[in-house]
Amino acid sequence: MGGRDKIEIKRWMLRKGVTVYGIRDALGYKTHGAVSNTLADRQDNRKVLGYLLEKGCPKKYLGLPKDMKGMA
Repeated sequence: MGGRDKIEIKRWMLRKGVTVYGIRDALGYKTHGAVSNTLADRQDNRKVLGYLLEKGCPKKYLGLPKDMKGMA
C-alpha cells in the first residue's frame, strides 16, 4: 500500500485522544475493520485517511494514495 508509518500514526492518535472506535463512530461505520485495516496499511480507505488529515495527522505519516497527495 502507501508506506504508512503506523507507529507515528499511533503516537499522534494517543497525543490527540483519537481512537479507532472514535474514528469508526465519526464516520458512521458499524465495525472498526476499515479503520484498523487502513491504519495497518492493509487498505487505503479514503474516508479514514481524509478524517485523519482533517484532524491534523501529518501527511508524511499517512502514505497517501496518489489521488490524495494534493489534499490538506
